[in-house]
Amino acid sequence: MIRKSILIASLAIPFMVNAASLKDYNLHQTLQTVAKKSSEGIPRKINDDLIDRGYSVQDNTLINRIEVSDKQAEEMRKFPGTVRNQLAESVCKNQGYRDLLQRGAILSYQFTEKGNKPIAEELFFASDCGL
Repeated sequence: MIRKSILIASLAIPFMVNAASLKDYNLHQTLQTVAKKSSEGIPRKINDDLIDRGYSVQDNTLINRIEVSDKQAEEMRKFPGTVRNQLAESVCKNQGYRDLLQRGAILSYQFTEKGNKPIAEELFFASDCGL
């Protein structure tokens, strides 16, 4: 009986691995499509303080790079929690982002000053939106 269980388990493992790999592959392809479409027309001015520098993908992470003004960078350093809360509200209300998060994606927002000097990075997982 034990041999039979081991045999069944050893035969099932490759199928489970392939299913997980296919899921990851499909998610990665979707993220690549989203990044490409979302990066059209960049750089794109969001407002006087923010410039969208575009999206990229690394593994299962969709990365949005945003350049901020000196004034905004100072505010972000003073009040990092406010930035996260505002961003979380926006992310979690967006059904497209929610769908990606439910499929296992991670959303990354990387904020830099001019000259690509890092200010902050915010990561969002499904659990951040109660999913």
